[in-house]
Amino acid sequence: MQTTTAIILVGGRGTRLGSLTDSTPKPLLPVAGRPFLLHLLDYLIEQGIKSIILSTGYLASQFDSTLGNSYKGLSISYAVEACPLGTGGAIQNAFNHTDAARAFIVNGDTLFQADLGAVETLHFKCN
Repeated sequence: MQTTTAIILVGGRGTRLGSLTDSTPKPLLPVAGRPFLLHLLDYLIEQGIKSIILSTGYLASQFDSTLGNSYKGLSISYAVEACPLGTGGAIQNAFNHTDAARAFIVNGDTLFQADLGAVETLHFKCN
């Protein structure tokens, strides 16, 4: 796989979860005894991702204090939104924090089990 960077959108408030997200960002809420985001990071590592940019906003400092700059060899950097930029703005802001020419873009509150290598192959085939 050529693409080894992922941008993870984790900046939202998670209002549909009510008071659960008053003090914890939705991707850091526990699932099976650990923050949901760690399940997503494990999947991305298995798929060959080497670095991620977390596009943060709401309670941004909790991501850094939970993860720091690496996780199981995965390089982590942060693109913090001072004010909400929307999905497109968040992605553009995150690209300003990397020299990668391309990246997989994923939501930080969703776990999907697609073969990213196959997704990349299809993308190059269709473009």
